[in-house]
Amino acid sequence: MKKILYRRLYIISIFNLLILLVIAVKYLAFVESTDGLFLKMYLFMSAFSHFAIIAFIPMLIGVLLYRFIKSRYLAKGVCIGLSGVTIIILMLDLMIFKQFRYHLSPIVLKMVFGKRASDIFQFSGADRVAPIFFILGVFLLQFVFIYFSKKIANRPNLFIKPTMFAFVISLLFSHLFYAWADANYYQPVTQLKNVFPAFYPLTADKALTALHLVDEKRAAQNQKMRISNTSNTVNYPLKELKHGNSTNKKNILFLVIDSWRNDYMTPAITPNIYSLSQKSQVFANHMSGSNMTTGGIFT
Repeated sequence: MKKILYRRLYIISIFNLLILLVIAVKYLAFVESTDGLFLKMYLFMSAFSHFAIIAFIPMLIGVLLYRFIKSRYLAKGVCIGLSGVTIIILMLDLMIFKQFRYHLSPIVLKMVFGKRASDIFQFSGADRVAPIFFILGVFLLQFVFIYFSKKIANRPNLFIKPTMFAFVISLLFSHLFYAWADANYYQPVTQLKNVFPAFYPLTADKALTALHLVDEKRAAQNQKMRISNTSNTVNYPLKELKHGNSTNKKNILFLVIDSWRNDYMTPAITPNIYSLSQKSQVFANHMSGSNMTTGGIFT
């Protein structure tokens, strides 16, 4: 019975892994460079191994609970419950990442669910109902997985060992190659660190340097490009600004609209601002230095 339970939990995890890989494809859309067959293979193996870890965590917790409490129902309940929650959290993280390019954190959760969330996000009735149906659908799917796991668990050819072997090989390849890419400043690979949620790849600069697996000249050049700034503030101006001969101070007031789209300054959408622009100077060739407020305002 114990062996059948473990096989069922493993099958449920594989089903959930397939869903997580669909979500992983959505994250890969934000990878800047995917040129070359080798890079595509690396991205696939990294996505497979990383999201397999996430999919297997509920299974491992269920197995541990069974070993201590000896309750099959509790082990299965915890496995499908945590698997469902994992899918929901990843979908929420994906939505946040699409909008802001960073992952879930206490600050983001406070922004989305805090008291002033309505100042940032506006949700319609359909926007509020859709997540309820999605959550119900996710947990309904978990019960479907339980049903099919019972049908499949007794089959002898489940290929458990080959899939585990593929997972281990993918995991080792993903982290070892990332360590090399990080030491050699190979950006097409290192860019993945900020794309996948909870992705903490291996780094081993000193060990790879000792093994002569690092291009030291290239590493030195990239090291010079790094800006050392311990105070985390903008070091500006580097030299004293020249104010010219005039001693009169300028009285300049900035009225700033945050996150306003340039193509929205039209007679139909913002008629008053558009009317003001017709009798004012309009600087339309400005490039922002950041997609965040602070850096954008500064530039």
